[in-house]
Amino acid sequence: MKVNKHYVMPYKKESGAQGRKRRKIETEQQAKLAGSLHRFLVSTAEITAGPSSAAPQETRNPDPVSVDIPVPALEAETVSSKDVYTQPNLPENIDQKVYTDIGYWPETMDEILKTELVRRGTEELQNKDAWFPRDSNGRSFSKDWFYIHLDNGETMLRTWLVFSPVNNAAYCFPCMLFQKAKGKSSFGKSSGFNAWRKLSPRLLEHERSSYHLSAFTIWKELEMWLHKQETIDAAAQLAQQRSFEKWKAILVRILDCILYLARQTLPLRGHSEDLNTDGNCGNFLETFKLLAKYDPVAKQHLHRVQRIDGYNVSYLSPQSQNEFISLLGDHIRTVIFQNIIKAKYFAIMFDSTPDISHTDQMSQVIQYVHIEDSGVTESFIDFIQLYGKSADVITKQICDKLQADGLKLEHFYGQGYDNAATMAGHLSSVQKHILDMNPKAMFVPCNNHSLNLAGMHAVGVGTKSVTFFGTVEKVYSFFSSSTHRWDILKKHVPIRVKRLCNTRWSSTHEAVCVLAEHTEKIIDALEALRDGPEETSETRERRVGRRKKMDGENSCDDGLTLIQETSREQLEAIDQLQAEIKKRTTQMNTLHQ
Repeated sequence: MKVNKHYVMPYKKESGAQGRKRRKIETEQQAKLAGSLHRFLVSTAEITAGPSSAAPQETRNPDPVSVDIPVPALEAETVSSKDVYTQPNLPENIDQKVYTDIGYWPETMDEILKTELVRRGTEELQNKDAWFPRDSNGRSFSKDWFYIHLDNGETMLRTWLVFSPVNNAAYCFPCMLFQKAKGKSSFGKSSGFNAWRKLSPRLLEHERSSYHLSAFTIWKELEMWLHKQETIDAAAQLAQQRSFEKWKAILVRILDCILYLARQTLPLRGHSEDLNTDGNCGNFLETFKLLAKYDPVAKQHLHRVQRIDGYNVSYLSPQSQNEFISLLGDHIRTVIFQNIIKAKYFAIMFDSTPDISHTDQMSQVIQYVHIEDSGVTESFIDFIQLYGKSADVITKQICDKLQADGLKLEHFYGQGYDNAATMAGHLSSVQKHILDMNPKAMFVPCNNHSLNLAGMHAVGVGTKSVTFFGTVEKVYSFFSSSTHRWDILKKHVPIRVKRLCNTRWSSTHEAVCVLAEHTEKIIDALEALRDGPEETSETRERRVGRRKKMDGENSCDDGLTLIQETSREQLEAIDQLQAEIKKRTTQMNTLHQ
């Protein structure tokens, strides 16, 4: 007899008695297990009202959840980023964008950066409210993919999923940190996942993979230990954190002192840099000493520097001061350039003048529209040392400086200089060279400078005007060259005589007005110097020579001629016009602000 290997016993239905017996056994087993969980849990009502108010609760079997990944269980206890320990010693050259976009992460990361990223969490890196661009197939990432919908109707956030706007790709946060480039999934690779039409199956496949679960566990364990501050190097981290906070507080005070002196345009250093002497150590060190009298942090730091001979780290040395000033200047320039690039179009102004060391320096000023307040802004940028006087050399230096600042030559639509032939000529000047490179860079000469030049050239035409203004300058030189003569002048004249200035016509007008209003009193001062018994023969000779050159002293001089009166009225009109231009320019700037 052959036996069929695939023979299956037929199903036999249980009888009614067997069914009742089976259900009775199941009911007894459920009765034994009922309430067993309450031995380990205490309800809120029992804690509040005490044991006597405890009431029996209905027990029910929850619906099973068909999710075989540990995401909901672990993410239900998300650690708050406010309670996590702060990592102090971060790399100085790290880009702050790594905390907001995973696309800026470096290929290799040290443990310090990993710890800081875990401490901060994924809230900023997820970029849930970012703009999701479409690919060539018309598909894009969606905000809905950040959430997982469970079978019981609950919605949980996928904290491990992050989006990079710069790469337009999705990444797995723990896999990029702890399991990078492992497995077949692109979520843990530098390029990220951007095949949006395959996102649904690949997303579930990745979060159920073994290497993702391993990285997810490592991430959550590290996050938990950082929250409890019970990592292996917790003591070292705490010491580093205290040191970091101490030096941060010291540097803030040092920078405040430097900023205060810079705003007041005061020099920082003096002849001595020794803190242990009672002499003047310069404005910076003396200001820090004054701060140390009232601030405990500065006092402790200053006491340590003075007490320990050869203290290595103080940040009070001249080198540190120069570095702080350089960093502050670079930061200000960076902000200005960011505003200029945001405005796109700008105008340039350059003017040169020799300094006290006889070095010809050219100042760089850029005019642009400030986007935030919609006002025209003029910002000083830098001083440029000139290495030549020709138009070609100056043009090359201007263009090289703009390119070094990251500004495009085709974006500046205006240029302004003084009226020197090298800068403003029509044939081979700086403005002509730049206009050839950019035809839209319109040249606008300085109105005040043009008006001043007109007045100065008008004065230099006639012999009488040259003699007159030369006499005005000599009157000032005569009295200002001696303190005794200046005192005699102050006794007779209520206001001081003024000298001429070739670059400011208003000063010339003011000097003439003083002589015109107080001619008799100035003559009285000269006569007092002549008749004084203590005056030297040199003073008398210089006074007599000056008296012969002054109008109004001879009886035959009854006043100015018609030509002289007309010239004076013209010069006064020029001064009034210049003042009116300055006034209206100030009013227009006020309206813009």
